[in-house]
Amino acid sequence: MSFLNVNYKEAESVKQNNEPLPAGTYEMIMKSATHGASKGGHENITFDFVVRKDLDAVPELATTNAKAHGRHLFQAIWTNKDTDQFDNAQLSRIAELIKIPDGTQIDSADDFVKLCENKPIRMKVEVSDNEYKGKITKRNNSWVNTWEDTHYPMQQSAAPGQSQAFTANNTTINESDLPF
Repeated sequence: MSFLNVNYKEAESVKQNNEPLPAGTYEMIMKSATHGASKGGHENITFDFVVRKDLDAVPELATTNAKAHGRHLFQAIWTNKDTDQFDNAQLSRIAELIKIPDGTQIDSADDFVKLCENKPIRMKVEVSDNEYKGKITKRNNSWVNTWEDTHYPMQQSAAPGQSQAFTANNTTINESDLPF
């Protein structure tokens, strides 16, 4: 049996799709977030949201998650140009949605983005026109005030009594036990 049987029709399923996500409500994962700045020094936090793949069978998500699972949506939160500060209300709303306890002191934007990684969230995604250098394209938008608690929390680790693949055991390994 050969390693690969090249099939161009199968390759179609993995080609890059640059179309925006269809408008709707999605269950997402905040895969990552980065703290950065524009060339002019205007700070932002950019979130990389990924449409959850584990909810394809959920009827209410048949037109969103089931059709777009695995796709990315990048969304930025910018500092206020007049104050050079992030909007505390927006960041507190995000913190509430990802279950950072009320009153938690977060020392830096970098610390905040670390807390956001791999957290589930529900969001409304819109499609709007964007004009740049005379060319109009479609793009996605999502505003913090349309973000909600996930309706489908991520599954926790194995239930009591079930084995977990990588649990620690009390086996001691000596140098003489190693083959190298």
